[in-house]
Amino acid sequence: GLIGLSLPGRPTLAMARQGATPEATPVDLSRKPSATFGAYPFQLGVASGDPLPNGVVLWTRLAPSPIDGGGMDPVPYDVRWEVARDESFSDIVQTGLAVADPNLAHSVHVDVTGLEPYTEYFYRFMVGDEVSEIGRTVTAPAPGQPVDSLRFGVASCANYEDGYFVAYRDMAEQRFDA
Repeated sequence: GLIGLSLPGRPTLAMARQGATPEATPVDLSRKPSATFGAYPFQLGVASGDPLPNGVVLWTRLAPSPIDGGGMDPVPYDVRWEVARDESFSDIVQTGLAVADPNLAHSVHVDVTGLEPYTEYFYRFMVGDEVSEIGRTVTAPAPGQPVDSLRFGVASCANYEDGYFVAYRDMAEQRFDA
């Protein structure tokens, strides 16, 4: 599977995961051609947030040319999404359809509910024949649910002109709970 990493103004990189203790192998997805979009439409990657005990919000944006306004035709696109218990998507728990609206810069926000508390899930988006990187998310524990520990990653004051965003790569590799 792939875990996406996006740095503003830089090509999206995906970390290829192999085996139980993965080695990160950068894959430059900005150079991947697309018959439909000219270039890979998920160059800004995928993200999740707002974890609740029963759900999360998933995000992506269609942008084959992110530095030049996105590069999408000014029409809506249907974007399929999947949430699974495993990176190989052999145990899919939810699927759906969202619209990438040009009035919202072709971004997609999916509020997924009906998930289990404090559980790891994997997700991806599809448009046409294109498939996004695989994202990883964890739902919050239920109120009063006993947990041994929660690991949080925090980065702030990010300014691209001051240097690369290495903290985000490190957080992706450490697999924090949030």
